[in-house]
Amino acid sequence: DQETTSYPWPENFSGFGRYSGPAWSPDGQYLAFNESLFDYFLESDLWLLDRTAGEITNRTDDGLFGGWFDFENPFSLDYLPTWNPVTNDLYFFRSQRLEEGATTELYLMPVERDEPKLTADLTNDVPVFSVYRQTAISPDGTRLAFFAIGSDLEDPKNGVWMLDLKTGGAEQITSIEDLRS
Repeated sequence: DQETTSYPWPENFSGFGRYSGPAWSPDGQYLAFNESLFDYFLESDLWLLDRTAGEITNRTDDGLFGGWFDFENPFSLDYLPTWNPVTNDLYFFRSQRLEEGATTELYLMPVERDEPKLTADLTNDVPVFSVYRQTAISPDGTRLAFFAIGSDLEDPKNGVWMLDLKTGGAEQITSIEDLRS
């Protein structure tokens, strides 16, 4: 209908980058997004625009704002929101920044809930900070596919992974080396 709606920039939102990965909910009601964690090393939270209410809220506000090197360890980095096309549930990745490295975890955050629920801990499966490209949930809503590409391109854990959203089990379905050939 050619109508444009503007929303005020949320307070304490650092900005988008090429790895911010905004994602519309299947019903078009919500837009989920995060700060530009992998472009500028910003502490990132999960944000949600509700089109009906006209509000943008920080769904994982930990009270931190700015570059992640400015904070004492440990703290959470939330990124890569992905919607389940069947349940309309929101999933996202969280890394707990530690003194040595970080965790890699997938969380479930339905819109009506205040606290996320751990779905899978991938810390021992994939390289540190290797999941930063957009993910996809299967049309039947049961599996999540993602790329893992760590800083060491020869790491055998790099590649395409498939995660069962019910059990949290993940399996590498192809390696980077296989993709190169």
